Amino acid sequence: MLALALLLAFGWRTSAPVEALATDAPAEVFSAGRALDWLREGGPLEPRPGGSAAHARFRERLVDDLRELGLEVEVHEALGRGPGGRVGLVRNVVARQFAGAGSSSVLLSAHYDSVGSSPGAADDAVGCASLLEIARALTQGAPLEREVVYLFSDAEEAGLIGAETFAAKHPWAARVGAVVNLEARGLGGPSVVFQIGGGEPSVATLARVSAPVRASSLAEFVYKLMPNDTDYSVFASRKVSGFNLAFLDGLWAYHTPGDALEALDARSVQHQGALALELVRELARSEPVTWDERAVVFTDVFGRVVHWPQWAALVLGAAALALAHRRARSAHSSVLRAIAAAGPGVGSAALAAVLVVWGAFELLARALASPDAGARAPGAAHAAIALGCAGVFCALATFVQRDAGFRVRWNALGAAVALAALLAGAAAPELSFLALAPAVGWCVLEFALRPVERGRALAAIALLLALSLALWLPVRAQFALAISLRMPVVHAATSVCVLALAWPALALVSRAALARTALILGLAAAACFITLALSKPSRGAGVEWLNLRHVTDLDRNAARFEASTFGSNLPHSLQRAAEWSPATTPPFPWLSLDRSMHVADAPVFPAAAPALEILSVESTPGGRRVRARMRSQRGAPRLHLHLPAEVSLEAIAWRGQRLAGGFEGVRTQLLFAFEADGVELELLDTAAQPSSVHVLDQDWACTDEHRRLSAARPPDTHLPRSDGDVVIVGATRRLE
Repeated sequence: MLALALLLAFGWRTSAPVEALATDAPAEVFSAGRALDWLREGGPLEPRPGGSAAHARFRERLVDDLRELGLEVEVHEALGRGPGGRVGLVRNVVARQFAGAGSSSVLLSAHYDSVGSSPGAADDAVGCASLLEIARALTQGAPLEREVVYLFSDAEEAGLIGAETFAAKHPWAARVGAVVNLEARGLGGPSVVFQIGGGEPSVATLARVSAPVRASSLAEFVYKLMPNDTDYSVFASRKVSGFNLAFLDGLWAYHTPGDALEALDARSVQHQGALALELVRELARSEPVTWDERAVVFTDVFGRVVHWPQWAALVLGAAALALAHRRARSAHSSVLRAIAAAGPGVGSAALAAVLVVWGAFELLARALASPDAGARAPGAAHAAIALGCAGVFCALATFVQRDAGFRVRWNALGAAVALAALLAGAAAPELSFLALAPAVGWCVLEFALRPVERGRALAAIALLLALSLALWLPVRAQFALAISLRMPVVHAATSVCVLALAWPALALVSRAALARTALILGLAAAACFITLALSKPSRGAGVEWLNLRHVTDLDRNAARFEASTFGSNLPHSLQRAAEWSPATTPPFPWLSLDRSMHVADAPVFPAAAPALEILSVESTPGGRRVRARMRSQRGAPRLHLHLPAEVSLEAIAWRGQRLAGGFEGVRTQLLFAFEADGVELELLDTAAQPSSVHVLDQDWACTDEHRRLSAARPPDTHLPRSDGDVVIVGATRRLE
């Protein structure tokens, strides 16, 4: 049990399974050194929200270097609308290699914009650099058999506007037969293929690559339940097969200034880039991947993808359940009675272990005043979870159902995992491999060893654990990276699932030995908690998010500072910098109230509100049709329009391009990256008198007062996130 606990403690994390290649690597392979050098040569990375100067400079470098590689390149400038309805001016950089080859093309995509608070090194500047490195590698050797298109999309952070615009408007999009999208939600770790579109043909393609693969149908199942989207979502909605890749370690830095070039793990860049390059070569040499709606179960085993159809999970689960029932019938008459005989013991031990560990972390979080206390020393935290769970599990095993011998527990284990595999195969086949592995392993061992005597029984448990952990530990590691340590209860739950497999073996150990083992494990867990409490915060540990805004309402000639804390407390240094109070009203009446927001008085920002120039007014049977031009008078790239119930948005136009329809029920429209000439709006006003609309603009300019307030933020523990520290100016304008 101690050995199992240690394996759980230190098997939680996986670094990228490759070493980064330097700049002198062979020309035909992907080199993280070359990709990272391209980023360094461009000078310090800056935030690149659409419409900013840094955004334009990055785009120009991409275009120049793609042309230098000999690719056909263009900047596709268009008025676009994302899947969520947001509208923006996008400038996608698109390039292609081996133009016209094959019946369809392979698309490689990464977005070159970032959120306003982050330099976006991982998300997604390094993805762009990786695409350049892949394009360079593909210039070596014979041409590929299919055309390769590179999409450096704009306005991904604004709502996938660039990818949607490319898919809807660019002529090259019609030939795209497969997509490989590079993303990141952290700074390191293995690159996980967290979404595979197209079913079995796509999974089979991934299984043929020789690079180490981290992927499972469980990861894809969980991703579908989340509200997140990537550029590949645009193509998946059109049933274009594809692969979504991302590395996940270092979630604290996601969409913050911590996503910096010097923080990137070159091994992760190497893993992701090399895998993407192999996928492109594999896709180019094979027939176009067709979309298949049928569910497929897959996971990686030692870096290789294994997969099987959904029906196999049902058949194998049913066979395992039949065998478990046959073995259990002699002693308990049915599998349900077998489970009832041993289930309460393992269930109560597992539940108690999870609750004790969760409670310990709650106390630690309160003592350290940090909801992410485990991040201070991740190794000690994961050891505390695994050792603590194992200690409680063993302690209860000394008291609960000692009369249930090994054979009773072994039969109950086989019945339980077989039943779980069968139910998962029917209800959620993507998850079924988690139960199918121990179920099939139990059947094999039951036939091969028929564990009755002590030696064979211990061997059976050891082999069952080895088989199950070969599948479980990589998945557990991926989720450990994805959710960090803010959810210790999830980590504890995965630990007790593994410990439950060892439950039958505890029947072979004396009560005294179990008690001693529980004591040793408990002391070891306590030592880990003490180490955790006394550790100095490591890089990224205990990071909280904190946005500071300067909002001016010119209608009232009033302004305020806003501090959004994302649920945490205001730091003491910021409390002393202004007279804060909890927000009781939103910054503008039509916005929702952020309950975590604190406000303080601020000077009025000396800038004009966005202009709304009325170009024409036409009477119609339904009211007044108003054509107006909206623009920021201070050059802000973000515009925000809110309409009363009497006014509807009919169309948006820019330089001859027009988006009409699809705005039904839209009361608030966010507009991105429009510059000095602004954007034209076509509105229908059904009120008896001309209505008023709210107009706002937003940028990252700072007044001296706003800069002073930002300087009071603790720089290492409270980071701006997403749009971060912004200046917003708003007013109402009449449609007359």
